[in-house]
Amino acid sequence: MRRERPEPADPGQRLENLARECKGKVCVLLDLDRQLFPFCKPEDLDGHVREAVEALGLPEGGLMLHAECADDVPLENIEASVSRWRSIGGISGR
Repeated sequence: MRRERPEPADPGQRLENLARECKGKVCVLLDLDRQLFPFCKPEDLDGHVREAVEALGLPEGGLMLHAECADDVPLENIEASVSRWRSIGGISGR
């Protein structure tokens, strides 16, 4: 029986379901919630990134984060997201 693959961009798809179905099996390209970026505080975005990495990340890899930021996103929010990616996501900053 063929299973349908989870669609990470679907807003109804929760991180727990993605982790159960995909973690350690396939690489997930996760689109962070772009609706948060213009309106949240930097610490909220820090938590959003941390939650994604904790749910789907592995030391061996398997998680790619994607964020789309328009001109209405405060620079502090972009910096908070990138800072969190670097600290717990294993990005070297090179």
